[in-house]
Amino acid sequence: MPVLRFKGTIEITGVNPFLHVSAARASSLRRGWRRPMPVLIRINGAPRPEPWQTNMMPLGDGCFRLYLQTTVRRASGTKVGDTVRAEVRFDAKYRNGPQHSMPAWFRRPLRANRKAWAAYQALIPSRKKEILR
Repeated sequence: MPVLRFKGTIEITGVNPFLHVSAARASSLRRGWRRPMPVLIRINGAPRPEPWQTNMMPLGDGCFRLYLQTTVRRASGTKVGDTVRAEVRFDAKYRNGPQHSMPAWFRRPLRANRKAWAAYQALIPSRKKEILR
């Protein structure tokens, strides 16, 4: 699993501190990814042994923001304006989307209709979850 290592300055938008991740850097983790990207991160080497799980949020142009929650900044001893060392890797074990299984009575006719199945697959995870609920 490739690890992206880079230095960046913690910026802030509104009340949300973040690191900017360029399109080229994000592409090194997952080429063409356009939705929130599940990642494992370390900032200035913290935490050890297990990295934090979070999502990088897309900006629409291939770039992402890696938001740094308070717990991340405290543990890494960082604040807005600091230049930090970031280690980021794609979290292949992350499971998003509906947590409910699709009942056979719904799945069979949905899959039988190619257009309906494609429309269902194009839905955002929260919408799929609501439908299955």
